[in-house]
Amino acid sequence: MNIIAIDCGASFIKGALIDDVREKIIKTEYRTVDIKPNVFNWDLQNSNIGKTLRAAAELICVLSEGLKEAKLCISNEMHGFVLTDEDGDLETDYVSWQNECALECEGGISYLQMLGEIVDEEDVMLSGMPLKAGLPSSGLFYLKSKGYLSKERYYFYTLGDYILRSISGVEPYIHPTNAAATGLFDIAGSCWNQRLIESISDGKVIFPEINDSKSINFTYGKTEFSALPAIGDQQAALLGAGVERRGILSFNMGTGAQVSVVENEAVFSRDFQTRPYFHGLYLNTIVHIPSGRALNVYFRFIKGILTGFCKRKIDDEEIWNYILSLTKKEETQRLDVDLSFFSNAVTQEKTGYIKNIQEDNFYVEVLIQSVFETMSKNFVSLSEKLISDKDSIDTIVFTGGLAKKIDYLRELIIDKFGREVNVRTEAEETFKGLMYYSKMRKDR
Repeated sequence: MNIIAIDCGASFIKGALIDDVREKIIKTEYRTVDIKPNVFNWDLQNSNIGKTLRAAAELICVLSEGLKEAKLCISNEMHGFVLTDEDGDLETDYVSWQNECALECEGGISYLQMLGEIVDEEDVMLSGMPLKAGLPSSGLFYLKSKGYLSKERYYFYTLGDYILRSISGVEPYIHPTNAAATGLFDIAGSCWNQRLIESISDGKVIFPEINDSKSINFTYGKTEFSALPAIGDQQAALLGAGVERRGILSFNMGTGAQVSVVENEAVFSRDFQTRPYFHGLYLNTIVHIPSGRALNVYFRFIKGILTGFCKRKIDDEEIWNYILSLTKKEETQRLDVDLSFFSNAVTQEKTGYIKNIQEDNFYVEVLIQSVFETMSKNFVSLSEKLISDKDSIDTIVFTGGLAKKIDYLRELIIDKFGREVNVRTEAEETFKGLMYYSKMRKDR
């Protein structure tokens, strides 16, 4: 049976038709969705999630054209959610991980701090996630505290689950990878933590049944679909990249970035997050590492200068080619560059800087080299929090658009890692991960 694989972000949807037998991607499609994921939109007639849903539905129709039956597997960016009524009609728009509403203060204290005062530290530790803005746990607490949850019942969906609910009319299951991303999951018990749920929503929010393999069946267009629960995009990408055992260190670098290792047992620490993976394994990961989103700050700066001087519109790819042409490993007096433009795993700051400017080092090429130098240092230093012994690592896997685009960044990381390892850079890893996921288990 052919596989329709859909990878959902807040601002893009990617899809692929995959030959299940030959394990080959036959066709791909891409759609952008112009939304602002870090703000609330209460105009539900023109909702951001509606735009995303329409784009996903269009891709599914295009990719399944002429097929009598297909498997449907969806991955989604994690930590975002929507609330609906019992019929699946929206009560909120999509609340993205970039929406840090819980940092808003009332009476000199943030809603995130208020939440921290009423939940049990042990429950938070067992969730594998720290209390932070951008998680559904803190987002739901904010909505409740502001009086937005005025009805008796709301139904919770992640991005991928909402798409499944909308196109099928069937109540979907939620996969542990998405359930854990809410901050309301008990990893040890592999179930919802009802104490946390009660704390953040007074029991008004109904969460889907957790299941890692049961499918739902429905007809969409002229195709009969069997759809597994949506999975987290991080786990999908790592599965597709062959991160399947201990000894593999993963650097995933895209708009956001993570460094991860797989463990056989759940290990809880304040230094990293613990997440469910596949095959009974667990993922230890550090997230929100400055990557493409931070690099875009400097990209826009350079683009503004070039556009201003050239007096014409310059293609982004042309600017990228110019930037990458400046990346050389020559010895120069580097600038001291900080990439903390938003909440991140490296510092407690939300503003970056450029320092150590001297008479003979303030050039565009030195700035670019310094940015990548800082980025590589961040990745390597954070990876050391995940591994007690570098000698235990025999393979480094790079995934994500930034890792594939910028050889220089990969080389800097490998140099700083300080020992010889096998290195792999994967392409189409999320689609491959969705394919492997579809073949992993039969319904039970």
